[in-house]
Amino acid sequence: MKSFFSTNLNPAGLLTALAAVLGCFTLTGFMASAGWLFELTAHFRVQYAASFALLMLTLACLRRRMAALCCGAGMLVNLAIVLPLYFGGNATAPVDASRLRLMVVNVNSSNPSADSVRALIDARAPALVLFMEVNDRWMELLSPLHDHYPHRIRAPREDNFGIALFSRLPLEGTRVISPGDAGVPSIRTQVRVAGTEMLLLGTHPLPPGSAEYARLRNGQLKAVAELMRDAPRPAVLIGDLNTTPWSPHFRQLIETGGLVNSAQGHGIQPTWPAGFWPARIPIDHVLVSPDIAVLDREVGDPIGSDHLPLIVELGIPAKGVSQ
Repeated sequence: MKSFFSTNLNPAGLLTALAAVLGCFTLTGFMASAGWLFELTAHFRVQYAASFALLMLTLACLRRRMAALCCGAGMLVNLAIVLPLYFGGNATAPVDASRLRLMVVNVNSSNPSADSVRALIDARAPALVLFMEVNDRWMELLSPLHDHYPHRIRAPREDNFGIALFSRLPLEGTRVISPGDAGVPSIRTQVRVAGTEMLLLGTHPLPPGSAEYARLRNGQLKAVAELMRDAPRPAVLIGDLNTTPWSPHFRQLIETGGLVNSAQGHGIQPTWPAGFWPARIPIDHVLVSPDIAVLDREVGDPIGSDHLPLIVELGIPAKGVSQ
């Protein structure tokens, strides 16, 4: 009995046990379609890869070669899932394409101040800003932006699912819709960009914190995918989607909607939780139709929210031009 405990409680044994737990999470991530708890383990591929790398080096120093090799294999499996985001994408726009900068901002309804939000928007001057988690208080805090953003559609709520779109450009056919069964608002509009009409859909599904919330989120993502599939091109889907690129529901959204992840070729760029970078994952997204070029993409500075803002520069093809 003494030998048993001494074997399992020494540093190498504890590290090996931790590696086994990470290995289980790596495997359950591949089972994400089987249930919402499995899917939760699919979102932290970057953290798994980094943890396996540290464990591999530490166990190698402790001369636990087999355990180190197993950690190396776990690291490679997770890297193989993450690294494709750094390749591909469309970063070349036609000569006559129009540049369009947009911003995705989850303000966090409990954020006490809008100063950082307004300062960031003044500094970056996006043509379009999608705000999420806005209530009546936030609508008042954002009112100084009205002069620069004369075209606005607002659906504030006192829960965390109010949404608003501020635009420098004319909007046409704007509607507040509720795709799926969750009853939370989304914004669908046509944006006129230098003579080209671009469809824009802003949405914020429920977080998958329970089986019911996961079901409602998945239903909303499915409904949004069908809307984007049937939408005229060019088209853009933006919002806090409460999922990562490594979820099967995100992949289904991409495939059904005929969309491209703007992160393709730009890397991971995680946005949540803003206050704890080791756990940060990419759940705020800009997805585009294949005819749109993604010229630049970056995560903005902290704004007091639990999300970091996402800023994307697009190349919108001229009317009648496709890539």
